[in-house]
Formats: sequence, structure tokens, C-alpha cells
Amino acid sequence: MGRGESRADGPTRSREASGMMREAVPTFIAESRPPAASLDRQPGLLLDPAERLQEQQTEIASLRNRLHSLQHRLVALEHREEGHRARLTYVNEQLQRAAAMQRALQSPSIRLHDADLDTLFLPVEEVSGDLYEIVRLDESHVALAVADATGHGLPAGLLSVFIRLALRDPGGCGGAASALRPGQVLSRVNEALLASRLEDGQFVTAIYAVYDERRHVFRFARAGAPYPLVFRGCGRVERMITQGPLLGALESAAFEVGSIHLDPGDALFLHTDGLDALSPDASHHPTKSASPWPGRRNGQVSLDLASELSSLRQLISDRRAGHEDSDDITVVAVKRHAPGTHSAMASSAA
Repeated sequence: MGRGESRADGPTRSREASGMMREAVPTFIAESRPPAASLDRQPGLLLDPAERLQEQQTEIASLRNRLHSLQHRLVALEHREEGHRARLTYVNEQLQRAAAMQRALQSPSIRLHDADLDTLFLPVEEVSGDLYEIVRLDESHVALAVADATGHGLPAGLLSVFIRLALRDPGGCGGAASALRPGQVLSRVNEALLASRLEDGQFVTAIYAVYDERRHVFRFARAGAPYPLVFRGCGRVERMITQGPLLGALESAAFEVGSIHLDPGDALFLHTDGLDALSPDASHHPTKSASPWPGRRNGQVSLDLASELSSLRQLISDRRAGHEDSDDITVVAVKRHAPGTHSAMASSAA
């Protein structure tokens, strides 16, 4: 306590300090409060209830409009999907009809005098670019052919029909005598393809053979197709090699003619390249274990031909599993009767 101050002065000063503080607090609060303009610049902060309700109603109306727009778009998409589904159904029906027509055009089975004749036809899609033809030319000669139009599906199928019609009349203007000459037959088909002005890249591989039942001899010519395979009764396997370009590729193309003599128990296989695609080395080494050919039993076709092709069908089915790029497969096979056997003609065509 300072000199000259009395104890009575203490309460007086305390009251004065309290009064000053009470005056300062309202001023501080007033200075700390944000101005009215600041409140107006912050939406949603202390808004009038009516204004807030109007804002919410505007947002709801906007959402409702967007929902109606999405509903209209959904309905339009559903209608479009129904149209696509109907179109797809129509296309599938047409493909099924085309496939049925293609199967109906396949050659009927022909009974040979001293051999079994069988076929295997395994398309990947409804319509195939593969085909086979079997035509009896006269009492002792039968024409056999397999062909493979490039590509898959409907375009290849249409091209195969063209080839089929040409092979059904192998003699053409030259008559039956011309049909007995494999090289001439392929030359005529080649000229017909070139005259039709096919699109670039549309070609056909084929092999045409004539079997002389009296002499037990096949004469054949090939146009880029896999080589014919002969499984001898003794177990040996032979590839019959001749030269010839793809059909529809070259003008004035020449097709080399080869010949094969079948002894009793021998079997001849003509096939398209879809089978080789499953076993790339099969055409070069048909007796290897990886080969789908009957040669897996040391080259001997020990069972009847129908059983052999049934076994081959199962092998193809197993190897096709998981291979989306599989190709059509067609096989025409002839097996000459062994001594003491009889014809067991059957058809494995699907």
C-alpha cells in the first residue's frame, strides 16, 4: 500500500474497474459480430426459412426433370435393344436355314464295288466354307473332291456353293471323258472362279480325284490342298505329293496329276487343312503320337472305316476344346476291302 493511501480507497477502485469492464464487453461483442452483408453472402447460413424452402423446392424440381430425362432415355434404349434382339434372332434363323440348305446339298453316299467310302464333315460355324463332293461318273469310275474356301461363315459358304456346282458337273462342255481328267477339271473350275471376279483374297484349296474301281487306282490333282494320305495295310504311311496353285489365284494355272494304287486293306484319306491345324506336324508325320490320323496305331487302319472316322471325330472334339480359332474340317476316306471282308458302308457326316 502506498504512502498516503487509506484502506477505504480499495473498495472504491474495485467498483470503478467493474464498471469499466461492463461497458467494454458489449462493445467487444458488437465489434466481433459479422456485418449483415456478410451474412447475405453465405448461402444456407441463418437464411430465412421461406427462402430455404424455396431453394429446396427448386433443387427437387431440377432432380425431377433429370429423372424424367433419364427415364425417357432408358425407354429408348430398351426399344433399341428389342430391335437389335429381333434382328439377331432373324439373322440366326437365316443362318440356320442356310446351314440346313448346305447340308441338304451334300452328296449322298455311294456304294463302291470293292471298298468302303465314308465322310466326316465338322464345321465350326453354322455355314461352312468346306465341302466335299462324290459323283459317280460311270459304272467303274467315281469322282471324289474336297475343297475349302478361304474364310469362315456366310461368305465362305456362298463361295463353297459356287465350287460345289462346278464340281457336280466335272466334265463341263467336255462331257464324261473330261471328268476323268483331274487336271482339266481343276483348270476349268479355276477359270470359272477368275471369270466371276471374286474379291481380292478369296481363293479355294481343293483336291479332285477319280477312283477306277476296276484297276483300284486313284488319279488326282490338287490345288493348294493338303496332300492325300495313304495308310497301307502293312503299316506304312505315304503322302502323295503333286503341285498346283490355289483356285482363283492364277490364270492359265497348271495342276499336276498323280496316281495311287490301293492294295487290299489300304485306305486313302482326302482332307482339308483344318485337321492339320490341330496337329501342325500331322501331314508330315502322320504316324506320330500327336497326329489325329489312324496312324497313331503304327499306320494301320485296323478297324472298319466308320469306326476309324468315329474315333477321329472324338479326337477332333477333344482337341478343339479351348481353341477358339479352330477351322472347319472335312475328310473323305476310301478303304479297299481286305480279303474275306465285305462292305461296311456308313456315313459319319454330321
